[in-house]
Amino acid sequence: MNAFSVGTNTYHTAVKNNITNESATGSVKDQLSTAKKNGNAVFLVITSTNVKEISKLATVANQANKKVKKSTVIQMNRDDAANKELVTQYGLASIAVPFVLVISPKGMAVGGYSASQVTADLLVKLIPSPKYDEVLVAINAKKPVFIIAGKKSFTDKASVLTACKVAAKAVVNTPVIIEVDMSDVKEADFLKQMGVNTLSTKTVTVVVNSTGNITGTFNGEQPAKTLSDAANKIIKKSCCPSGSKSGCSK
Repeated sequence: MNAFSVGTNTYHTAVKNNITNESATGSVKDQLSTAKKNGNAVFLVITSTNVKEISKLATVANQANKKVKKSTVIQMNRDDAANKELVTQYGLASIAVPFVLVISPKGMAVGGYSASQVTADLLVKLIPSPKYDEVLVAINAKKPVFIIAGKKSFTDKASVLTACKVAAKAVVNTPVIIEVDMSDVKEADFLKQMGVNTLSTKTVTVVVNSTGNITGTFNGEQPAKTLSDAANKIIKKSCCPSGSKSGCSK
């Protein structure tokens, strides 16, 4: 995996089409805030005033909602003046509607699909794992990340964590340190995307710079300077292509 991508240029509209809402009342912004507070992923169905038919999209969004316990479906009319801030925030002004945008439990827009492409399974796959969500939040804040993947039984984990804390002090935009348990099944796909060998007998540290590029992968204990140098490394070209799905590409 070479780079992380945060956000997307896709959105949705509000129409009465049997869509379950986070709240029966309140603005879209308030509903999104409530979903984030509750730790729910959101399937945001986006339309515009000129879009009259979203039944297929509504059905698929509700199917995805049923597959994910902590999720909700919210409608948004892109043309409603009350949603202008959200349209700008998520870059929805020019996307073809109707569209379903997936927002992570921590409020990160991670991708979406048009009515011709969407399936419930594709929407569900866009929801990041808990630790991946933390990484996306950090990258969105322009922070480097030290991802420490290990197991409780690893004797080197404490020293690896210490080295990361020391290294973080040498980086201007203080990196976020995120620990991931290799045994956590919820993080299996994320670790695989990062290229972490979960059969490793040593703690693995993956360094991501502030622009979302992976700039180093290390096994076992490393000097703090090696880690800080990786966090400060600039890669001019990201190999993560733009697209409907945000994430890491190898």
